[in-house]
Amino acid sequence: MARVTYKNDAVAGFERLAEREPTRLEKLYRSLDAGRLDDVVHALYAYWTAKPSVGERCTNCGKGDLPQGLMCDREAATKGTCLRCCPHNHG
Repeated sequence: MARVTYKNDAVAGFERLAEREPTRLEKLYRSLDAGRLDDVVHALYAYWTAKPSVGERCTNCGKGDLPQGLMCDREAATKGTCLRCCPHNHG
């Protein structure tokens, strides 16, 4: 993948996040302050490029039809929870 495309998609992910879920920006900035730039950029790219998957439903809040990129996949205890409900600091 070209760097320019990846960068543009990450920026677009940031803009979408700011527009749709501005309350999550504080968590994003905390991740940046913690030095997790790569994780934040990857999460923003995933937020922009994620395709909705039928049946992706948060096991915590129950919200359905979530894009795969918005689901935690780090460990069995949180697999299937959306990033909003997940205790990890995804950015």
